[in-house]
This record gives sequence, structure tokens and C-alpha cells, in this order.
Amino acid sequence: MAEQGGSASGNVDDASGVGVIRVVGDLDQDTASVQGLDASLWRAVSHPDAPPEIVVDVSGLRFCDSTGLNVLLRARANAVLRGRTIRLAAPNTQLVRLLQRTGAIVLFSLGTAS
Repeated sequence: MAEQGGSASGNVDDASGVGVIRVVGDLDQDTASVQGLDASLWRAVSHPDAPPEIVVDVSGLRFCDSTGLNVLLRARANAVLRGRTIRLAAPNTQLVRLLQRTGAIVLFSLGTAS
């Protein structure tokens, strides 16, 4: 049986001044990683000394449903209000399809993992 759940962790790369949040596992309504990612993104975007760009490294993400997408959309809205951006790094095919089908793909910058 595959491991369920996942995790989110974050830090600021002092060299580049970019905040990085790494997501591993699943982002769906049944996993605690949704709450962990929500909290990590809130802190990363809301902190007064936060960098202008927050990279969400989703290279370790296995699955994302609408619950996980809503976390990303809330974080993006919060970032925009504070003059910051969120970039999704290394999204898998499933996440890209979800973003395309919902029209949310135009809201995020996509890139490679750092």
C-alpha cells in the first residue's frame, strides 16, 4: 500500500532571497498536508520580511484535488494582496491538468524546481 498523507516544509534561500515551500505526498481533503501547506504558505506570504517571490516546489507532490488547489489559490490571493508572487516549481502532469481544467493555470507562474 502506498504511503498516504504528505508534508510541507519551508525556508528562505538567503542567496537568492526566494522563499521555498516543498510539498511531498498528497494534497487532498483526507491528508493533513493540506493544513500544513496552508499554514506554511500563510506564514511565508504574510510575514513582513517575506521575500517577494515564494516558490512552491511541488516536485514531490503525488496527487492534488480541489482541496489542495484551493489552498494554492488562497495563498496566491494572499500573496497578490501583499505584492508578492507564488511560483509552482516542477508540477506533475496531474497538477498541470487540474490547473488547466479549472482555468487556474493562468494564475500561476510555472517553473522548474530549484
